[in-house]
Amino acid sequence: MLVAATSPVASARVVAWVWTQARRLRTSLHVDGIDAIDAIDPSPAVAARHRATVAGACKLTGATCLVRSALLQRWDADHGVNRPLVVGVARDPEAGVSAHAWLEGERHADFEELLRRPPPKVAGHSGAGNALT
Repeated sequence: MLVAATSPVASARVVAWVWTQARRLRTSLHVDGIDAIDAIDPSPAVAARHRATVAGACKLTGATCLVRSALLQRWDADHGVNRPLVVGVARDPEAGVSAHAWLEGERHADFEELLRRPPPKVAGHSGAGNALT
């Protein structure tokens, strides 16, 4: 069942999903490395317009750029939008080396791409292709 985009219940489901998955992913990344991203659970079956709720909840949970990008990648894939996740590094003579993760098409500073992960393959998410999405 798809919950309407304006529903506070839908927003609560999205925030609960982000909180649970972000917490689990942070721990799993230390153990399983980048492959931990493959274990992200499907997003709740709500309208795709809740993507901003996902991004906002990531900020509230203190998600790293990698966790944020992985959750948004899964959200997008579940709603029919396939975007690769990119990891890159930049070298600053004063600050040293820094790393960053983003989804293809997002604005980012001048990072040299090191890794590109394709979107997850999802099977018939109930939110994808629905008239409310």
